[in-house]
Amino acid sequence: MKALGRAMLFACALASGAAQAGVRLQVMETFPAAPATLGHWEPYYLRIGYVSDQPIRVRVEPYRDGAPVPGMNGGSPVNAAGSGEAFYWIAYTDRVRVDRLVIYAQDEKWQGRLAQVEWPVDL
Repeated sequence: MKALGRAMLFACALASGAAQAGVRLQVMETFPAAPATLGHWEPYYLRIGYVSDQPIRVRVEPYRDGAPVPGMNGGSPVNAAGSGEAFYWIAYTDRVRVDRLVIYAQDEKWQGRLAQVEWPVDL
């Protein structure tokens, strides 16, 4: 995956109220750079750094104007406790627009939101 503009690489936030002190997420890299026009089945990749005191699953929800824009994705395998990186992709077969991604962590049983970060995009 190619490196992108460094100005937006290190956005880190926790979900208000629902976040646990032991889980943090950070968008490390995205590809292609936004704004981007993706082709049929062409993925948008995210490399997400995490620190967690428990095993987690990292998920991404795309939105446009506050409404979900479901698409295909790379799934959410369990990531070990500690620190590491999770990789995620989204792709579409129909024409859609996406203006925001909500990246969040759940426990290994898909329960709750332990941490979350929002990432503005123009896809």
